[in-house]
Amino acid sequence: MADDDHSPPRKRHRTAIQHDNDSRKPRRRLAHRDYTVAWVCALPIELAAAKAMLDDIHESFSGGQVVASNINRSFTCITIGLMVGIGGGVPTKLDIRLGDVVVSNQVIQYDYGKTVQDGRFHRTSNPVRTPQAIMTAVAQLRAQHEVEPTKMPSFLLNVLACHPFMRPFAFPASAEDGLFQSTFEHDPTVESCDFCDPFMIQSRPPRQMNDPKIHYGVVASSNQVIRHARTRDTAAEADDVLCFEVEAAGLMDHFPCLVIRGICDYSDSHKSKEWQRYAAATAAAYTKELLSVIHKPQIESTCIAEDGKTSKPRCSVLGYLADPIIDEFSHQSKPSPLNGKQREELMDSLRFRQLDSRQLTIRNAHSRTCDWLLRKAEYLDWLDDDKREMHHGFLWVKGKPGAGKSTLMKFILRHAQRTMKNRSVISFFFNARGDDLEKSTLGMYRSLLVQLLEHLPALQCVFDSLRLSDTSSLRQYQWGIEVLRDLFEKAVQSLGDHPILCFIDALDEHLGEFAVSQRVWFHVCFSSRHYPHITMKSVVELVLEGQHGHSQGMTQYINSELQIGQSNLATEIRIELLRKASGVFMWIVLVVELLNKEYDSGRLHALKRRLQEIPEDLHALCHDILAWGDHDKDELLLCIQWTLFARRPLHPRELYFAILSGVTDTWELRDHMEPSTEDMGRFILNSSKGLAETTKSSSPTVQFIHETFSNAPPFKSLLASPEDDFPFLNYAVFNVLYHADKAAEHGASQKEFLRKFSVERWAKLRNYFEENEAHHYAPNTRLRYILAEANASNLIEIDPQGLSCIEMKDERYGCPLLAAVTSRNAEALEAFRRAFVMSLPPDNLIAREYGHGSVSKDHLLQLPAQFSAKNREVVSCFGELGDAGLLALAIEAGNLKCDIKDERGITPLAWAAKGGFEDAIKALLATGRVNPDSRDAHGNTPLLWAARGGYVSVVDLLLQTGRVNPDSRERSSNCSLRQAGLMLMQEIQKAGHRYLGLLTAMAFKSPSCFSIPTLSILCQKTYTAEQHCRTHGAHQ
Repeated sequence: MADDDHSPPRKRHRTAIQHDNDSRKPRRRLAHRDYTVAWVCALPIELAAAKAMLDDIHESFSGGQVVASNINRSFTCITIGLMVGIGGGVPTKLDIRLGDVVVSNQVIQYDYGKTVQDGRFHRTSNPVRTPQAIMTAVAQLRAQHEVEPTKMPSFLLNVLACHPFMRPFAFPASAEDGLFQSTFEHDPTVESCDFCDPFMIQSRPPRQMNDPKIHYGVVASSNQVIRHARTRDTAAEADDVLCFEVEAAGLMDHFPCLVIRGICDYSDSHKSKEWQRYAAATAAAYTKELLSVIHKPQIESTCIAEDGKTSKPRCSVLGYLADPIIDEFSHQSKPSPLNGKQREELMDSLRFRQLDSRQLTIRNAHSRTCDWLLRKAEYLDWLDDDKREMHHGFLWVKGKPGAGKSTLMKFILRHAQRTMKNRSVISFFFNARGDDLEKSTLGMYRSLLVQLLEHLPALQCVFDSLRLSDTSSLRQYQWGIEVLRDLFEKAVQSLGDHPILCFIDALDEHLGEFAVSQRVWFHVCFSSRHYPHITMKSVVELVLEGQHGHSQGMTQYINSELQIGQSNLATEIRIELLRKASGVFMWIVLVVELLNKEYDSGRLHALKRRLQEIPEDLHALCHDILAWGDHDKDELLLCIQWTLFARRPLHPRELYFAILSGVTDTWELRDHMEPSTEDMGRFILNSSKGLAETTKSSSPTVQFIHETFSNAPPFKSLLASPEDDFPFLNYAVFNVLYHADKAAEHGASQKEFLRKFSVERWAKLRNYFEENEAHHYAPNTRLRYILAEANASNLIEIDPQGLSCIEMKDERYGCPLLAAVTSRNAEALEAFRRAFVMSLPPDNLIAREYGHGSVSKDHLLQLPAQFSAKNREVVSCFGELGDAGLLALAIEAGNLKCDIKDERGITPLAWAAKGGFEDAIKALLATGRVNPDSRDAHGNTPLLWAARGGYVSVVDLLLQTGRVNPDSRERSSNCSLRQAGLMLMQEIQKAGHRYLGLLTAMAFKSPSCFSIPTLSILCQKTYTAEQHCRTHGAHQ
């Protein structure tokens, strides 16, 4: 807010809280000393409400560029601080409702004190009063409201009119404002309050209007969210508290301020997320009205300017997003926020070495060959937010392999980075020949998320939602796709009006991972081949083939790079060259090089014939290049073999010596031990006939100039036969088992290899190269354990160690079987399954029933990201995995204890019930050696786990044993059967009468588990569902 901000009013959304005495002087850039009022927010939704309420946003000082406690150091003339956001209300005689606003006259730190006699907590913190200068303005506004109504409703309506995407910030008419009795706690196993007992809601007279009320009093701040009604009431009685929140106490000591909170819940266990955005808006509306009554003389003070002179500050508002920002979806159930060091460690864990190598390696567009796209209607429509309904933020660039999609994507990416300074630009270029992270959805999410959080550090608060129990080794955090997708979605949803451009190259099979909210400016441009086909509802498509600009770009390249003179023959060749290319730019590049070589040899007369001989297909052209000439055939063969068949991309030095080791004797090789980087680059370029190149990254590797050549039939016919030598030792050690396993897969016997394989020597070499000591192998590590971690399933079947895969020893995961599970190695698990079957008699019932199953890779990937097999038995892990076949076979073949408890007291049956794995439960129950009603360390039973998860069939299966206690309660007194009943109510609503019989049986078995109100509602809903089935002809 600025008194001498003299910009004229705009017809579209206005940009200033302007005073009536504004004149029309030209605006200058505001300096730090111009700001006298600080508006501090802690949540993205709070900042969004503030920006929408204020009329002028000075981007240079928003977004958390200073720490809240150090505001006065950077902005020396700040005299008024406003902490604005949402909080939990305390129902008192003032009749506080959701959406009301509480304004502080003092702040107390509720949880600062000591425990005294009888275990009572005694608060020792002193109240911090709001500065008098601010309270003077508050008093003026309160007096004004005695004469005329508040302007808050009109401010709220104006926000919705100017910002259509902020409809979620309107009054939530469909949400209930229910205040439950203090003694009635929400069932933690049920997400919403739909099934909370309605008779427990306190009766309050309805208000005539929905406009928010304003309350003035004590605000309590603490280091943890208060979600306990009786604790809330105790505080209200002792200190007359009207509101609880979690930010102000840490700020008041360094930066005294007025706390303004919109009430979004009642500080109890019942969630009211639907009210959070509206509460943020009402708090912002009050703040705007308060600022309108603050007069310049109230806050003017003499300040020392940067040049050392005294100056009078203007009345300007510094909008600030506090650090830490709190996740907008977990205000009432948020975990402890991570500190800056912990967040940076998680950022490091997201990064990987080759994060941008593919983009750097793609050749820059030839001069003016891609400019045409910047003028295309499809591209301009994609950038036009007014046309968002037609494309939902997606631009899809399609083209044949080699058409030039990646070059075009790099061109528009660099153009956006260079010209669109007001937008954050992120990108990912898939690299099919790169490391696993370079070519996977996992790598894409890691790359995009770390870029987004680097551009907007305030969004790093999304890490807080991970609820990490162990923060000692965050740099080694193991990311899963689901976790990354969730964090990325939360970060995008928190963008507000900050625009993001995202470019993704070669997204042939990963498009379904993206869904963009209509409330954020997040635009994605991606490229792919025409197949496999991807279906999208709304997207702007641009097909390269047939684009006039694309053809012009190829013509420009030919005219510039094909050095064959300007004769009539040369003109004919250029025209024919463009025709045969069929829109494939890579074909043009390769053929131009071939024709230039032909012309340089003086064979002008043979150019036309040579062009006619060149095939139009890119794969066939690759074969033609390989066959042309006979220079250094052995080097060419080895270069193509290693580039194509190596398990990972080789570094230039590795490939250099791998090739030389096949064409040079050992003594001659020693003369080449210190080649320069340039020497190796030229050697590789010459050996590959220009089909391979060195990537441009901090750790360069060698790859084909285009992914198409990785699948070219001429290459696939080459057989790899690597030889070990010192410069190649690292690759050989890490991949010898991979190549041996592949050889066994194709019929080459590896029995002699395994017989001679020295685990001790191999482990010593591998440990030398392995930086992470946790992954080191002991000299006595079993070969089968190593094969399990390597997923060498073909070698596992050859290894003669039998059922030692379930024998626990002092190895990282205890035994080979658990090593395969933890590593998510489905092929190794399948090999162990076959070993179990072979160890059992042919007529064994378990072998017959489960001998023909298979292990699902997808099933393994669905295990929790933090799944661990450490200090656990085989059966316990397989209970959590839920694979009935492996579980039954392991128990039968190894004669294992199937009711053993882990360190938390959880049995395999409880793990299976927790995951809803019905077949695994049947397999365990069939042994007759499990207790279906066993309790873990917290008193949970399998029935309770199944009820919590909503697994109806598992609940039914456990009840049918007749050996579980339906009245069993955990330590928090939540009855298993009651949870199952509440869950069944939801199922009945969805599926009618299907579970009516089971529900009735449960109610008869233990009616005490259901309160009278709950039973009445339950019966009413059951009757309604049954009537619905009859009406629509459902079979009884």
